[in-house]
Amino acid sequence: MNNLKLEYLAKGNLTNSLELADLLGKEWEEEMIRYAYDVVIKLLLEKYKSKIVDSIIGIEGKTTLTLVDNQYYLFENIDIWTHEVYATDELMSLIVNEINKMLKQSNF
Repeated sequence: MNNLKLEYLAKGNLTNSLELADLLGKEWEEEMIRYAYDVVIKLLLEKYKSKIVDSIIGIEGKTTLTLVDNQYYLFENIDIWTHEVYATDELMSLIVNEINKMLKQSNF
């Protein structure tokens, strides 16, 4: 899976990007990130056109590279053990901002 991850990150020009959990900081536990990300990404993908560029989806989880709004890449490696999200800077900023709004508006 590691080679696949590197391949997808390179294809999306995301090899130097930071992972979502690193950007959110230590106050976010993995369960919180999983929940908030799931809510936020569904809203963003409804708002912007998206197309899966590459993916492996199985019973245990998924690894996908998605082109969002014909300009931003989103890499997801999500299964029961792992929750990795990388994105083009502009898209990642939108994701982080929306997640932080959720934190302020809720009792996380």
